[in-house]
Amino acid sequence: MDLRLPCIRLMKRAVRLAKNWHAVVPAATESERNHLMNLIKEEFSKHAQDMSVVDNAYIKSLSSRLDMIEHYKTPFERPTHYAQHSTVLDFHGLKKQKQIASQAKLPSSKQNTASAEDTQTTNSD
Repeated sequence: MDLRLPCIRLMKRAVRLAKNWHAVVPAATESERNHLMNLIKEEFSKHAQDMSVVDNAYIKSLSSRLDMIEHYKTPFERPTHYAQHSTVLDFHGLKKQKQIASQAKLPSSKQNTASAEDTQTTNSD
């Protein structure tokens, strides 16, 4: 399949976007336009010589990147890998959970585990 036409359409779309770019902060418009143009030059110069390397997945990823730029109104790449919620510690929440566990005398709390073992040994005697 010839990918030359979709690639040219994508490049035209990107150049048009960079040319007509209006930043959220008007003072940053020129720097964001320059960033977009540099991004376009960088991406398309990679594959300018050898079009056989370009495939549909690459064109689709660049198209989605342009969609994200238009949607979020920022030409800079957004971070996509955030820390998992399980890796972020909420110390206030942990303190509150420990406090509730100690008040409820749950067997899972360290403070009450020893007392639960003591009551089991006294009941078995």
